[in-house]
Amino acid sequence: MKQMNQKITVKEVLLIIVSLVLVAVGVSLIFLPQYVPKHFSGLTYVMIGVGVGVISQMISSIIERKEKREDPDRARTLEIEAKDERNKWIREKAKAKNIQFYDDHLYSDDFNIDVNRTSI
Repeated sequence: MKQMNQKITVKEVLLIIVSLVLVAVGVSLIFLPQYVPKHFSGLTYVMIGVGVGVISQMISSIIERKEKREDPDRARTLEIEAKDERNKWIREKAKAKNIQFYDDHLYSDDFNIDVNRTSI
């Protein structure tokens, strides 16, 4: 198994800082709407969404690396499972069914989602 650099990288730290700034600016612009033109009012929510998304991704990758470092046997097992052909096939089928679900329900004329539907 290839050894990864286990330390937090400068890129991750910079992305977390930039994301925190995005979230802070987005939240502050929500409470100060007089400084935001009307056609940019949705931009504040996009800033918050992107910032929170990047922060969660960076924290997730840091935690994942820490767990792999603490338990190398589990890391090896997860790597083998990720490369297994059967698991790849299952993920692709699940993704295809998920896309079909959204296409069927969100782009139809009625927006009623049948929760009791057994097959997709």
